[in-house]
Amino acid sequence: MKFFPFLLSILYISCSSEDTKIPRNGQKSSVSTQDQKSQPDLNSKEASADFKTNLLPVINSNCSSCHIPDGSGSGPASIYQPTSLEVLAKKGTSSSDNDLIKKLLNQITHGGGNVCPKGAAELPCSAFVSWSNTFYASSTPSTPSGVLPKDRINSGSSASSLDYGYFRSTDLTGEIDGFAYDKSNPTLQVPIEIYTAPYVAGSQALLSSTANAIGSAAGVAGNHRFALNIASSLPASGKVTIYIYAVIGNSRKSLADSPKTFSVYKKNPDGRAYFDSTAKAIFTSSCERAGCHGPRAYDEMYLNLLNPTPDGGGTATNNLLYRKASGGSHSGGNVCASNGQVCPTIVTWFQKELP
Repeated sequence: MKFFPFLLSILYISCSSEDTKIPRNGQKSSVSTQDQKSQPDLNSKEASADFKTNLLPVINSNCSSCHIPDGSGSGPASIYQPTSLEVLAKKGTSSSDNDLIKKLLNQITHGGGNVCPKGAAELPCSAFVSWSNTFYASSTPSTPSGVLPKDRINSGSSASSLDYGYFRSTDLTGEIDGFAYDKSNPTLQVPIEIYTAPYVAGSQALLSSTANAIGSAAGVAGNHRFALNIASSLPASGKVTIYIYAVIGNSRKSLADSPKTFSVYKKNPDGRAYFDSTAKAIFTSSCERAGCHGPRAYDEMYLNLLNPTPDGGGTATNNLLYRKASGGSHSGGNVCASNGQVCPTIVTWFQKELP
């Protein structure tokens, strides 16, 4: 059966294999900020040529079911333009840890789900990693022993607003990440505080942590990344506005690109229990044993129940999982017609997750 991972890996009714996510704590790049500034035009020209020769055939073979060049598909046609992908590829710490790869792995919400369940070394992700390397590959700078090189990150914020870090990404399950540091003291491991309203004296933080995971930004060497989940700290699912501050001395410094407003959905124990006891076996018998799909993980399939989100009009019968199962843009056809248990199971699971 022909594989179209961008479309088909979105659910248990998608052609893929067992699920393994790439950790958010990415690899350190050996590229300096100075290297980045000295080669942008060259790198972009090389990337454009490589895109046409090596990446475009992969996109045509694996993504064209959702991303139709004329724009009529469920996914944007911009993936056929190297400049559009370049913006995402440059937001990260390495060729395998950037917003383009995170999108493919559904670490940043992707309508096609996780298209590489075995990780970024699996096709089609490996082709995107190879292409992204153009933006990170250069001669290794001379770095004193014990000092990390400066990673290349384009946050989209002005340089003047990056003195203390920035709030980079979110997803529907409450995962957030970003960077916090003190440019005047780059060795400092900076505490962060997270609030649901602007800080005022006496405010109670939703969460506190330290930005000490692998990754540096804005020319500040060292490990200054944070990646955590806020869902369990929230009182309910739905829209939330998050403010993040770097705590330096007795001061709180707002991070660039903070606040962000987004939806967070808390996974329901009743929904997980139903998936494990009932839904998984039905999806397996209808999809995996049909020869198209490997096992799909609960976490990945859960995201498909949230497309569109309930606060964006999503229901038990118009979520992505239901639409695909009932034959919408699905190369496997209408599996609900061939197995009458599938669509009712999706409805019941949705109702248990989002009562």
